[in-house]
Amino acid sequence: MLEEYRRFGAIVEALLRGQPSDTLNALAETRREVLSVIQHEGSLWADRREDVLAEALRALDTEVGLRDRLYGEEEAPAFVPDTNALLYNARLENWQFEGVSTFTLVLVPTVVSEVDRLKVEHRNDAVRDRADQLIRRLKEYRRRGLLTAGVPLVNGRSYLLAIAVEP
Repeated sequence: MLEEYRRFGAIVEALLRGQPSDTLNALAETRREVLSVIQHEGSLWADRREDVLAEALRALDTEVGLRDRLYGEEEAPAFVPDTNALLYNARLENWQFEGVSTFTLVLVPTVVSEVDRLKVEHRNDAVRDRADQLIRRLKEYRRRGLLTAGVPLVNGRSYLLAIAVEP
């Protein structure tokens, strides 16, 4: 069982490589929990077998759930707006696409950096103001949760996800 779990763990770890630290920390915690059960670690193992096994199964479900966040069963389309699209309409919660009921907007680091730079360096005041408004709006979306994990823009319709590292 230990060898099988190690193979499974290596696959999950490879799939999640490069994910945000909260995801990697959750993975490390679940791996510790499952390994402690497989290896019969802990002084309470003999007295609480059912409880320990239930904890291990919960940890495995969590681990599979981390993977499913990457490769969910329902695949809503993802759109990657460029800097001009974001500056044109910074109210991301108002975005809609014909024929698409649910979607995710994906912010890539290059675009976020460019917008941040435009709010300071652009020669046109109107562009600087739009970039500044967009950055403030993105900071407001952060109040909803980690952008790298995805946050809802409009519940059940649109979500915002920021990629933490360059693809």
